[in-house]
Amino acid sequence: PPIDNCATHSTADGSCSFCDADHTLKDNGCWCYPDVASCQTMDNTDGTCAACQQTYTLKDDGTECLPPIDNCATHSTADGSCSFCDADHTLKDDGFWCYPDVASCQTMDN
Repeated sequence: PPIDNCATHSTADGSCSFCDADHTLKDNGCWCYPDVASCQTMDNTDGTCAACQQTYTLKDDGTECLPPIDNCATHSTADGSCSFCDADHTLKDDGFWCYPDVASCQTMDN
């Protein structure tokens, strides 16, 4: 049977030689994995992302490249939240926003 999302099948054994756009060929030629959005390097053994594009954070399981949070110094690889904000910024309680500190304010309400 034809392999889904395969652009070119081998005439010798029916394996896939090239996948459709936005798909990555499994190393044995029997499967075309959908590419992970914003992934720079796909892992052709299991269809996960090995490295994301610059500024994106790779999720622990390799299934997502998480978008950056402005003014975040350190992103969590579990869910893409921010662990620590840049200097002069305060982390919102939900971990997904770093807002600028207010001059002369001693305690920020986050």
